[in-house]
Amino acid sequence: MATSPPYQNIPPVPPYYDPTSSIPPPPPPKPNSNNASRSGTPYNPSQFAPPISPQQQLQQQQHQQHQQQQIGQVPVGLSQNTGAPAELFIPAVLQDKSRDDLLHILHSQHLLDALYLAHHPSSPQNLTSLTTSLSSNAAYAKRLQSLNAAVDHQRATTSSSLLKTRQLERSWREKENEMDVALNRFSARALHARLGQAVGEADAVSRALEESFLEDDGLGDADGEYIGGAGGGGGGGSGVKASKDVDNFVKSYRGVRALYHLRKERKERWDENRVGGWR
Repeated sequence: MATSPPYQNIPPVPPYYDPTSSIPPPPPPKPNSNNASRSGTPYNPSQFAPPISPQQQLQQQQHQQHQQQQIGQVPVGLSQNTGAPAELFIPAVLQDKSRDDLLHILHSQHLLDALYLAHHPSSPQNLTSLTTSLSSNAAYAKRLQSLNAAVDHQRATTSSSLLKTRQLERSWREKENEMDVALNRFSARALHARLGQAVGEADAVSRALEESFLEDDGLGDADGEYIGGAGGGGGGGSGVKASKDVDNFVKSYRGVRALYHLRKERKERWDENRVGGWR
């Protein structure tokens, strides 16, 4: 560590300056002045710096140690770009080399690497660590190759399974469409339409039965199922339907109308959302 130069005597105040007077002292000489007091007294800021406390000295020492540790952690390949190394190392084989040889070695990265590997104390340890890392990388590479074959097999199996799954999905969609077509006649809309059609059919049957009964002219047949008019048996006049035919018509008509009203009521309940299961 460089030591600061000893203090020199500061030139006395000029005799013509009176400290008790109100006149300020003359300005100091300029830097290019040839005054002996200017050239003989070197300027050192540390001479006039205030004393450092023990706590500040401890902080400075800790800061320097931290910087040295950071310099020591720099990799070997980066030490040439980060300034001077933390520890100076000169191989013994370079002691008797000429300046030209040293310059040639300095500008050859291969020679520097060879000198480091052959003569540096930390080279065997680093070489062992490097060899271990290379062996580990080689083992990982072999394992990756074996896993690559297994992954290729799994990929092929997965691709085949995916194709089969898509084919089954298409088949299922076709079957689903066929099922929808087969069950379409049992859907709510189809059943409602069939119920409305059945109501119309029952009404049409009852009206046709009524019209067929009213349009009959009442003439008797060979079985004598008609009763004569007011003139007596077998006489002229309009015939009257036998009671047996009237009973058959009334029975048939009531059955058809009952079916009509039943279907109509069911349709009305459905239209009013009063059918369980179809809401």
